Amino acid sequence: MEASTSSHDDSESLVRRFLDYFGLDTELSILVDAKLERLRKKYFMPENFQLIAPNSSDRVTQPPMGCVAFYDESFRFGLHFSLHPFIYNILDYYGLQPIQVTPNAIRIILVFIIRYSFTAIDLRTSLFRALFALKKHPTENGWWYFPSRPNYKFGHSFPSSIHD
Repeated sequence: MEASTSSHDDSESLVRRFLDYFGLDTELSILVDAKLERLRKKYFMPENFQLIAPNSSDRVTQPPMGCVAFYDESFRFGLHFSLHPFIYNILDYYGLQPIQVTPNAIRIILVFIIRYSFTAIDLRTSLFRALFALKKHPTENGWWYFPSRPNYKFGHSFPSSIHD
């Protein structure tokens, strides 16, 4: 008689094959425990947020159960905990996790929040969607970004990369 595998093992295997097939499971984390407290202090992360360094088998696209992964570059652009509700709204509308959008996309959302906080206009997902489109990153599988829509200018042009 053949031993049956649990449905958890089957679903984990299916997820692993999906990630491998689309090349989404190749990015290793370089974060180590020693860097966590430096990040906490540098970006004023509250003590009630548990920071966990990934294991060697963890991938940014598949963090440990119960965890959410972020790129540290996003914090350089002003992302902080607790996340602004508008960030949740945008990501929820598109069905995305923070790790699925480029750090530069986080920068665009943050600039949008800051810019409209100085106006009498309410932050609305529909307004963000009117100004920015959601597109798959052309070279990085699994990443999404927000280019300005044609004929709309949001004050100034954004760099195309976090390195610009």
